[in-house]
Amino acid sequence: MASTTDTTAAPEIRLNKHRIDYSEWLAAGIFVLPFVAIYAVLFIYPTVQMILLSLQDAPLIGAGKWNGIDNYIRLFKDRLFSVAVWNTVYFVLLSVIPSTILGLLIALGVNRLKGWAQSVILACFFLPNILPVSVVCHKPFVVTIQPRFSVRKNSETGVSSMLVSCQCAPLSDVRTATCF
Repeated sequence: MASTTDTTAAPEIRLNKHRIDYSEWLAAGIFVLPFVAIYAVLFIYPTVQMILLSLQDAPLIGAGKWNGIDNYIRLFKDRLFSVAVWNTVYFVLLSVIPSTILGLLIALGVNRLKGWAQSVILACFFLPNILPVSVVCHKPFVVTIQPRFSVRKNSETGVSSMLVSCQCAPLSDVRTATCF
């Protein structure tokens, strides 16, 4: 049997995986630089200053005297500090952790529901978060723009829409809306 070799095979392409594309690094650096600068100014610098200040016996005004870790030694010897730490641990164990676990279990239960039951439960959950924003944004508009606005009743549904009862609207009249 004669072996046949295919001479029309595609040439093997070798990619250089170790080649660094500096233009991508430059673009990434340009996008990351504002975050790094703001993070350094607003977080890292104050944190370093706070640590240095905690190692000093500093008055309210003026330079402080270097104390080293004496402040921390005095803090850990204080009985009131140990009571405060225990109260914090007690609070976290009895309130934060159980409420987080309960919230996770409720979310898993609602996620397993399907159809209208899930929609009703999600609506009941999110409605208080959405409704106050619309009410707060709507009432000042009604009071300031529309004169003599009062409660209206829809004759088809029989539902009263209770809005603001106002006898005067400051922005409805040119004389009261302008400052001059």
